[in-house]
Amino acid sequence: MFHIFVRVYKSFVFFLRQKSGVLEWCEGTITFGDYLTKDRDGAHARYHPDDWTAMDCRRYIHKATNSGKDERKRVFIHACSKLKPVFRYFFYEYYNKPNIWHKKKQAYAKSVATSSIVGYIVGLGDRHVQNILIDTQSAEIIHIDLGVAFDQGKMLVEF
Repeated sequence: MFHIFVRVYKSFVFFLRQKSGVLEWCEGTITFGDYLTKDRDGAHARYHPDDWTAMDCRRYIHKATNSGKDERKRVFIHACSKLKPVFRYFFYEYYNKPNIWHKKKQAYAKSVATSSIVGYIVGLGDRHVQNILIDTQSAEIIHIDLGVAFDQGKMLVEF
Protein backbone atom coordinates (compact mmCIF):
# COMPACT_ATOMS: atom_id res chain seq x y z
CA MET A 1 0.00 0.00 0.00
CA PHE A 2 1.26 3.47 -0.87
CA HIS A 3 1.43 5.95 2.03
CA ILE A 4 2.25 9.61 1.56
CA PHE A 5 1.54 11.16 4.95
CA VAL A 6 -0.06 9.80 8.08
CA ARG A 7 -0.80 11.93 11.11
CA VAL A 8 -2.07 9.78 13.92
CA TYR A 9 -3.56 11.74 16.78
CA LYS A 10 -0.52 13.62 18.02
CA SER A 11 2.13 12.50 15.58
CA PHE A 12 2.85 13.21 11.95
CA VAL A 13 4.63 10.58 9.88
CA PHE A 14 6.12 11.05 6.44
CA PHE A 15 6.88 7.67 4.90
CA LEU A 16 9.97 7.68 2.74
CA ARG A 17 9.79 3.96 2.04
CA GLN A 18 7.72 1.05 3.24
CA LYS A 19 9.81 0.61 6.40
CA SER A 20 11.24 4.08 7.02
CA GLY A 21 9.97 7.59 7.53
CA VAL A 22 10.12 10.82 9.52
CA LEU A 23 8.02 11.39 12.63
CA GLU A 24 6.95 14.76 14.06
CA TRP A 25 5.08 15.08 17.38
CA CYS A 26 2.06 17.40 17.18
CA GLU A 27 0.02 18.46 20.18
CA GLY A 28 -3.55 19.68 20.47
CA THR A 29 -5.53 17.66 17.95
CA ILE A 30 -8.73 15.65 18.19
CA THR A 31 -10.47 13.50 15.61
CA PHE A 32 -13.90 14.57 14.45
CA GLY A 33 -15.15 11.17 15.56
CA ASP A 34 -13.84 11.58 19.09
CA TYR A 35 -15.31 15.05 19.42
CA LEU A 36 -18.70 14.02 18.05
CA THR A 37 -19.30 10.51 19.35
CA LYS A 38 -16.62 9.43 21.84
CA ASP A 39 -18.39 7.16 24.32
CA ARG A 40 -20.43 9.23 26.75
CA ASP A 41 -18.16 12.27 26.39
CA GLY A 42 -18.93 13.10 22.77
CA ALA A 43 -20.82 16.22 21.73
CA HIS A 44 -23.85 14.19 20.62
CA ALA A 45 -24.21 12.69 24.07
CA ARG A 46 -23.70 16.05 25.77
CA TYR A 47 -25.97 18.22 23.62
CA HIS A 48 -28.58 15.76 22.31
CA PRO A 49 -28.60 12.82 24.74
CA ASP A 50 -31.96 11.56 23.45
CA ASP A 51 -30.73 11.25 19.85
CA TRP A 52 -29.74 7.93 18.37
CA THR A 53 -26.06 7.09 18.60
CA ALA A 54 -23.92 7.05 15.49
CA MET A 55 -23.83 3.25 15.77
CA ASP A 56 -27.64 3.09 15.98
CA CYS A 57 -27.85 5.12 12.77
CA ARG A 58 -25.26 2.92 11.08
CA ARG A 59 -27.17 -0.26 11.99
CA TYR A 60 -30.48 1.23 10.86
CA ILE A 61 -29.04 2.32 7.50
CA HIS A 62 -27.24 -0.99 7.02
CA LYS A 63 -30.54 -2.88 7.23
CA ALA A 64 -31.64 -1.09 4.04
CA THR A 65 -28.50 -1.94 2.07
CA ASN A 66 -30.29 -4.30 -0.31
CA SER A 67 -33.43 -2.16 -0.63
CA GLY A 68 -34.33 0.01 -3.58
CA LYS A 69 -33.00 3.52 -4.09
CA ASP A 70 -36.13 5.26 -2.76
CA GLU A 71 -36.21 3.14 0.39
CA ARG A 72 -32.50 3.70 1.06
CA LYS A 73 -33.05 7.44 0.68
CA ARG A 74 -36.02 7.37 3.06
CA VAL A 75 -34.04 5.37 5.63
CA PHE A 76 -31.07 7.75 5.37
CA ILE A 77 -33.25 10.84 5.83
CA HIS A 78 -34.96 9.23 8.82
CA ALA A 79 -31.61 8.36 10.42
CA CYS A 80 -30.41 11.95 9.86
CA SER A 81 -33.47 13.24 11.68
CA LYS A 82 -32.53 11.07 14.69
CA LEU A 83 -28.93 12.35 14.94
CA LYS A 84 -28.82 16.14 14.93
CA PRO A 85 -25.70 18.12 13.94
CA VAL A 86 -23.53 19.21 16.87
CA PHE A 87 -20.17 20.28 15.46
CA ARG A 88 -21.00 23.98 15.88
CA TYR A 89 -20.59 23.48 19.63
CA PHE A 90 -16.89 22.82 19.09
CA PHE A 91 -16.35 26.52 18.41
CA TYR A 92 -18.43 27.57 21.41
CA GLU A 93 -16.48 25.24 23.69
CA TYR A 94 -12.97 26.09 22.51
CA TYR A 95 -13.24 29.76 21.52
CA ASN A 96 -15.56 31.69 23.83
CA LYS A 97 -14.53 35.25 22.86
CA PRO A 98 -16.40 36.62 19.81
CA ASN A 99 -13.34 37.92 17.95
CA ILE A 100 -11.41 34.66 18.50
CA TRP A 101 -14.48 32.58 17.62
CA HIS A 102 -14.81 34.48 14.32
CA LYS A 103 -11.11 34.08 13.42
CA LYS A 104 -11.17 30.36 14.20
CA LYS A 105 -14.32 29.80 12.14
CA GLN A 106 -12.60 31.53 9.22
CA ALA A 107 -9.44 29.44 9.68
CA TYR A 108 -11.57 26.29 9.81
CA ALA A 109 -13.49 27.24 6.64
CA LYS A 110 -10.29 28.05 4.74
CA SER A 111 -8.64 24.79 5.76
CA VAL A 112 -11.73 22.79 4.74
CA ALA A 113 -11.81 24.52 1.35
CA THR A 114 -8.10 24.04 0.76
CA SER A 115 -8.03 20.40 1.82
CA SER A 116 -11.13 19.68 -0.28
CA ILE A 117 -9.47 21.09 -3.40
CA VAL A 118 -6.16 19.32 -2.75
CA GLY A 119 -7.96 16.09 -1.84
CA TYR A 120 -9.92 16.18 -5.08
CA ILE A 121 -6.81 16.88 -7.16
CA VAL A 122 -4.78 14.04 -5.63
CA GLY A 123 -7.77 11.66 -5.57
CA LEU A 124 -7.78 11.24 -1.80
CA GLY A 125 -10.08 8.52 -0.55
CA ASP A 126 -10.93 6.72 2.70
CA ARG A 127 -12.23 9.89 4.37
CA HIS A 128 -14.20 9.35 7.55
CA VAL A 129 -14.43 10.98 10.98
CA GLN A 130 -11.40 9.11 12.35
CA ASN A 131 -9.18 10.21 9.44
CA ILE A 132 -9.80 13.92 9.87
CA LEU A 133 -8.40 15.82 12.84
CA ILE A 134 -9.07 19.33 14.03
CA ASP A 135 -6.29 21.32 15.63
CA THR A 136 -7.76 22.77 18.82
CA GLN A 137 -5.33 25.72 18.76
CA SER A 138 -5.80 26.89 15.14
CA ALA A 139 -9.17 25.23 14.28
CA GLU A 140 -7.64 23.96 11.04
CA ILE A 141 -8.37 20.45 9.86
CA ILE A 142 -5.67 17.88 9.27
CA HIS A 143 -6.12 14.82 7.11
CA ILE A 144 -4.43 11.62 8.22
CA ASP A 145 -4.06 8.17 6.68
CA LEU A 146 -3.53 9.20 3.10
CA GLY A 147 -2.88 5.63 1.97
CA VAL A 148 -5.79 5.73 -0.47
CA ALA A 149 -4.69 8.49 -2.85
CA PHE A 150 -4.44 9.03 -6.57
CA ASP A 151 -7.92 7.52 -7.04
CA GLN A 152 -6.84 4.15 -5.62
CA GLY A 153 -10.25 4.03 -3.93
CA LYS A 154 -11.91 3.48 -7.30
CA MET A 155 -10.23 0.08 -7.43
CA LEU A 156 -11.87 -0.88 -4.14
CA VAL A 157 -15.43 -0.33 -5.41
CA GLU A 158 -17.22 -2.79 -7.65
CA PHE A 159 -19.45 -1.20 -10.24
